[in-house]
Amino acid sequence: MGWSLSEYLEMTPSSAEGQWLSIRDRKAPAPGKDQVDYVPVETLLCAAAMLVVSGRSYGGSSAGRAASPVPELALLFRRSIRSIPNKMANLDGSRPKGGRHDHSVWLALHADQARLAHLYRVALASARAAGIGPDELPDFLGVEQGGQVHLLGQDEIGESSIEVLLQSEVDSFLTAGAEPDDRPTDRDIITRARIGQHRFARGVMENCSHQCVFCGFRLEDTKGAPLLRASHIKPWRESVGRERLDIRNGVAACPTHDAAFDAGLMTFDSDLRIKVSALLRRARGNQAVRTYFDPPILRDILVLGPSATSPRADYVRWHGLQVFVE
Repeated sequence: MGWSLSEYLEMTPSSAEGQWLSIRDRKAPAPGKDQVDYVPVETLLCAAAMLVVSGRSYGGSSAGRAASPVPELALLFRRSIRSIPNKMANLDGSRPKGGRHDHSVWLALHADQARLAHLYRVALASARAAGIGPDELPDFLGVEQGGQVHLLGQDEIGESSIEVLLQSEVDSFLTAGAEPDDRPTDRDIITRARIGQHRFARGVMENCSHQCVFCGFRLEDTKGAPLLRASHIKPWRESVGRERLDIRNGVAACPTHDAAFDAGLMTFDSDLRIKVSALLRRARGNQAVRTYFDPPILRDILVLGPSATSPRADYVRWHGLQVFVE
């Protein structure tokens, strides 16, 4: 069946439920046989899952190690686990053999987070009506019962950083000698960067147990995470490639300590011991400075859980040398 773009972006509950019923009746293809084409509800959920996991991280033989919800979607869709990262690559345009509307759907959904949340809820409600429970299809965006999808960490990607990104992409394109038609558009580049930054921030929050590493501030309801910031240790605009997505290049901090860290008024060393600048030490006559930058509020050592991945030493050194003001 050929689906129109409106059947993706204006999906109705009845249409979605019919698609789920067809999926439930689907048989897994025999080895070596082509899989059936994706239907809109599958495409939508793959696009939504890109806010949680990067398909590029699980190509080829590494697909079996893909993080949730990739295994759940593959099982539910009666597809190979490799099919889900491949579909994600089709959606963001990094793999050219996608469905006719894949890239348009991806751009439209990630330009309008309210539409994405609405269609995601339509897909999940219709799945429940078709007898598909949370054990088969988990609410991986956390908005099934309401709320909006908020991209985290976007304040770090300002206009000047975007200009740096676009220029670096042009330089890479020219160096690679690729065909002009293969060059991604500026909109593609910016959308990929914003989604990547969201996944980075989400991963940093989880790694830091949704608490400020400098003072321990946290909310029991982790949906309050926007009160925290996921800050790059080596700033986003100074980082390249995977450095921008590496959770070892990030810490979670409350707004006050995040601002001080970004301004170079605080840092930490390879032993995770926190250091404050001379400027803050001289300002201790101010009660507010003492409150936020002296014990017991400011810890001596970064607050990290026992299972947390520690910041990488080269990022820490970079911040100490290039950002911190002694």
